[in-house]
Amino acid sequence: MELLGLKVPQYYPFWLDPAIDISKTDTSLLSPGFKLEGAYFILPLIAMTLLLNILAEEFYFRAWLMPKMMRYNHWSWVINGLLFGLYHIFQLWLMPVILVNSLIMAWVVYMSKSIWPALVIHLTVNFLGAGLGIMLLILG
Repeated sequence: MELLGLKVPQYYPFWLDPAIDISKTDTSLLSPGFKLEGAYFILPLIAMTLLLNILAEEFYFRAWLMPKMMRYNHWSWVINGLLFGLYHIFQLWLMPVILVNSLIMAWVVYMSKSIWPALVIHLTVNFLGAGLGIMLLILG
């Protein structure tokens, strides 16, 4: 990414910084002033935050925006998937994965006429990625 002049800003939290290998970094450096290991009370907070974020994204992009885009016929799901991917531009290094996932989820919603499959996919991907990573840090 640096060859393209793109790099992760210094202010990003550790879980968004792809340069940090959290399995090999001391947890005191990852969260200065707050001990992550053993902070079990954070797990429900993280789970609730992930859930509310995913619900907001899916209700906005798939349940509200996609029906309004149906005038573009079979292109509606492509445009919706691309917009969803662009919404996540702050994770530039994950953009190939995010674009593929968002296009798949938009297509599934378009074909099934239901946001439930995309909601399940989104919950699964985010909880496995972010949730388990942070949980491993807390559990030590």
